[in-house]
Amino acid sequence: MNPQELTRIGTLAEEAAARENVVSELLGVYVFGSTVRGTARADSDLDIGVLFRQPCYVKDPLHCFAAAQRIGAHIGRALVKATDVLVLNGASLELAYEVIAHGICCYAPDLDARLEREAVLRGMSFDFKPFLTQLRRRFLGRLEPQVGEPVKPFDDVPKEP
Repeated sequence: MNPQELTRIGTLAEEAAARENVVSELLGVYVFGSTVRGTARADSDLDIGVLFRQPCYVKDPLHCFAAAQRIGAHIGRALVKATDVLVLNGASLELAYEVIAHGICCYAPDLDARLEREAVLRGMSFDFKPFLTQLRRRFLGRLEPQVGEPVKPFDDVPKEP
């Protein structure tokens, strides 16, 4: 994805956030997935992650979800591309970390607050990763007798180039 496309997505996100009156509640809009990895096909959708201020999300998650969907729809209509929108506040810790670590933030109305929330998510991810990995390995170990062969944890699967 080139810088002009990211700038356009950021501008579209800003327009939609203003229209939805959620600029003060929003921390960041991210592009992630195959588009960022450079593996998107012509029929691939655009993966968009939206991060809200935590108190706003806790107070009214449905409001945040609806606003995120409308932001994604605005971007999708303008780019004539299907969008898949994820509210990072409600996503699994592992997925939220993946988006902030490997995605690209194209719109952040409050950079300091966004970086602070990202630091919290990174810290939580690092703190809980050993436990999550252990739980996943135990679960997959219980699946092996049913599958009839060793099942690799997601962490052991090579990522796409």
